[in-house]
Amino acid sequence: MRVLMLGNSFTFANNMPETLDNLIDAEVVQHTRGGARLAEQLNPNTKMGGMTQAALENEKWDYVILQEMSNGPITSRESFLNNTALLCERIRSNVCVVR
Repeated sequence: MRVLMLGNSFTFANNMPETLDNLIDAEVVQHTRGGARLAEQLNPNTKMGGMTQAALENEKWDYVILQEMSNGPITSRESFLNNTALLCERIRSNVCVVR
């Protein structure tokens, strides 16, 4: 099983990717940066966005975990909803299994 985690420090803190790997015996890949927003994952001109776009286009994932910056859904609701929808569209176009 392959899992891609997109997010920020809430995603990588406390060894969460490694813990998930140990719990479900999966390959867990993280594209994270402290303070990152989901919008950065969509921007191919940033280091993380370029890696994320390549991973979504060229690799197969069983699960993709999206984690927005802590206050993003409250302070920038429209941006959060739009970026989530765009990421979900890209994820669904290239998944092993849609769940």
